[in-house]
Amino acid sequence: MLKDKILKIIHENKLVNKGDRILLAVSGGIDSSVLLNIFCKLKKDLGIKLHAAHFNHGFRGKESDKDALFIKELCRKLAVPCTIVKMNIPKLLEKEKSVSVQDTARNLRYEFLMKTAIKYHCNRIAAGHNHEDQTETVLLHLFRGCGTRGLIGMQYIMEIANGITLIRPFLEISRKDIEAYILKNKITYREDSSNFFDYYRRNHIRHNLIPLIREKYNPDIDSSISKLCKILKDENDYLNKITGKYFSEIVKKENDKFIMSIDSLNRLHPAIRKRIIFDVLSELKGNINAVNYENIESIEKLSLNKTGKKINLSGDYTVMNEYGNLVFSKKIDDFPLYEFKIPVPCNTFLSQFNIKIKIALKKKFSKAYIENEKTIYFSIPDKPDNFIVRNRRHGDRFIPSGMKGSRKLKDFFIDMKIPVYERDKIPLLLYKNEILWVMGVRRSDKYKAAEKDKNIIEIKIEEIAFAT
Repeated sequence: MLKDKILKIIHENKLVNKGDRILLAVSGGIDSSVLLNIFCKLKKDLGIKLHAAHFNHGFRGKESDKDALFIKELCRKLAVPCTIVKMNIPKLLEKEKSVSVQDTARNLRYEFLMKTAIKYHCNRIAAGHNHEDQTETVLLHLFRGCGTRGLIGMQYIMEIANGITLIRPFLEISRKDIEAYILKNKITYREDSSNFFDYYRRNHIRHNLIPLIREKYNPDIDSSISKLCKILKDENDYLNKITGKYFSEIVKKENDKFIMSIDSLNRLHPAIRKRIIFDVLSELKGNINAVNYENIESIEKLSLNKTGKKINLSGDYTVMNEYGNLVFSKKIDDFPLYEFKIPVPCNTFLSQFNIKIKIALKKKFSKAYIENEKTIYFSIPDKPDNFIVRNRRHGDRFIPSGMKGSRKLKDFFIDMKIPVYERDKIPLLLYKNEILWVMGVRRSDKYKAAEKDKNIIEIKIEEIAFAT
């Protein structure tokens, strides 16, 4: 009996715990109608509470509206609370010709399910994917090009986010068994007319390719695919464990950036190397479906290139080779040009650079005056009333302390291995249009205070952090 078979699957795979609140994803089709029916019969034995959710995509006009009315009435009869939302996706995508309609619909549907689960305190979302759906999914992934992660297909249980888990109790239940249950229990359901057309790739695979495989190559292709998924899942779990170990060793997260050691990355086996890059991109973009093999290959090639090179990825993301590291980040707008007149003396905070600057006058030099990256002393004969603090400009030059002659500020930054994305954020101290201090990095030897000098100017910066 199908109900008992589902109960066994739930217990063996620990899909449900007593006290769980289950959100049932109900389309009104044959699979989700059986899902709703069986969970209503099992809820007392399992000690769970149910809530149904239906997402009306608006693809089939009045037919879609009738689906929603059908579900509303069905849930009323079964005494299951139900949330229904309607969205006109075709209209939404009128101006987005390059976007996949099916991918968009799926993403919006899962977004709705997540929001509904959170609203009604559900910790499980149950979907009615069956044995044949698994076969179709794996073949779709294979034809698109995928690795182990794609070939393991759908899983019985999968953590999503916010403590919510997606469960698929029908994953090894055949469509034939579901149809038999429908007939035996006289369950009504809605037929999605779009399932009969081969316009969508999944439908074409279902109606044409899989029947051909069953006839010519393997009559039990679904079981073979299921076996493949189980084998690859174990291997994938093992690789994930290894990848996680190295990820924590070679990848650092700083604010919204991921920084990865190139040497450490390139010492790894290619399989682990690619997985680490995949994981970084997935976390950066927040979506594993936004990562493709071409992205990973181009980043591997970038790691072999010279510093300063970068690649741009879709979705406004960039990866840069910076002084032995790969820096993954979202593209940011050009840092604004800032310039401030700072009086002498003063004690002020420059929020644009995230620094507090304090300028004090000293009557004479003392050996106790020790310079460091945050404290500098100048002796300027004409006693300036103010300094200028700004960020860099094209063509800036600087005479770094300990070096002979002026250098382009750009070249100095390169020598100091300061990443490109940080250079516009570094404050510069100027007097009479001359850079006296790359603040927090290096001073100029000009106007350096010495013994016997009088009218010393002490400049301190506190809590320096390059602005973001």
